[in-house]
Amino acid sequence: MNSTAPPLRIIVRLGWMYKAAREIARGIMRYASTHPYLQFEFCGVHEGAGKDDDYRRWRPDGIIGDTGGIAGLTRNCPTSEALRIVRRTCPTCRAVVFLHKAPPLRGRGRIATGAVLCDHREVVCTAANLFRRRGLRHVGYVGTRIEDRHYNERGELFAEAAREAGISVSVYRPPAGNRDWDAEERRMAKWLLSLPKPCGVLAPFDARAKQVLDICRVSGIAVPEQVQVCGVDNEEWICEQTLPSLTSIELDFDRGGYLAAETLDSLLCAGTPRPDADATPSAPSLVRSYGVRGVVERLSTQDAKGTARLVLRAQEFIRRHAASPISVADVVKAAGCSASLLQRAFRTVLGMTPVRALQEARLERARDLLEHTTTPISDIARLCGLESEGHLKVLFRRRFGSSMRDWRRKGLKAPQAEERPPRPICAAGGGVV
Repeated sequence: MNSTAPPLRIIVRLGWMYKAAREIARGIMRYASTHPYLQFEFCGVHEGAGKDDDYRRWRPDGIIGDTGGIAGLTRNCPTSEALRIVRRTCPTCRAVVFLHKAPPLRGRGRIATGAVLCDHREVVCTAANLFRRRGLRHVGYVGTRIEDRHYNERGELFAEAAREAGISVSVYRPPAGNRDWDAEERRMAKWLLSLPKPCGVLAPFDARAKQVLDICRVSGIAVPEQVQVCGVDNEEWICEQTLPSLTSIELDFDRGGYLAAETLDSLLCAGTPRPDADATPSAPSLVRSYGVRGVVERLSTQDAKGTARLVLRAQEFIRRHAASPISVADVVKAAGCSASLLQRAFRTVLGMTPVRALQEARLERARDLLEHTTTPISDIARLCGLESEGHLKVLFRRRFGSSMRDWRRKGLKAPQAEERPPRPICAAGGGVV
């Protein structure tokens, strides 16, 4: 693009309370960092950023967002309705990229459209493969009242993937129109109790999976011994605090944001007409998809027994609290056994001691702070649960073969997201972006 031309102005409007929106924004900013002719405005992040007059005030060339955000509504709406609102309120807009909904087939007019969608088949294949590795022969899917097509599609594809894997499947469908949670809790408990045990249950998102765990607990259903539960999105504030902690499929939202920015850039630079040009029904449309980063396994699907179970409890406690000044005695208490028994369990299962496991977690955190922040090295020890800066430096050099200062100065860091090795194609035929 001509460096003397004015920047292309893009508005991004999402529901910022969700992890997905924040990670999508990060992916957009990664794209923006190497494409300076694009100028992004993130609306609605705080009170001073983004009101109802965003389009009139900023006069954007393009828009990225979910349909509710694009239309300035508190609810999602059809993409055709969102486009009608954009045409009426934003005469400068030449391209729109929808997140999680396909663009309308007709009626785009002068506005080019695109979409970045989640690859739901890859999501459900990942879940089906997880339960199959656990040796489960029956699975269930928990539907939701939320009127969102992709949650329904996820359930249909999960049932299909499970059957292809030779696993029987049951689907829970909430009663239509009934908003009484007590009634639904009784209905879901009855469904969970009726499932053949052991079994696996997939929920369409983490908050719904938490409800499943809560109902299992009050109904006397043992998790993970009888029912293993998996959510989607890996919302840590939910997954880390449930009882037991929740396994979740982590989606590559960062990649989705990068693709959204790239798609809008392609639409704007593809010769689409200016707003004052004659309307054309053949403005282009691009649809792309992102997939799964992996499964973050926690206790809700860990079916280990005996010694391995003790180690898993201890590992989870370490993962949650390694940044705090905990001791091995705290780890022993969390595992619910004697220090000598935990020592033997760690050596048997992991080939290391609890002390070494705690050190490894803290060193990984220190390395992450060196790579991704400008936190002074003198402060990192405290942020990693250690009182002595000198002790951390000794441990770091012994583990990574470099001083902390050299590690930061030489930029020894993990590859950027776009440089990651390709993700494997899932067994049931889910594509990979």
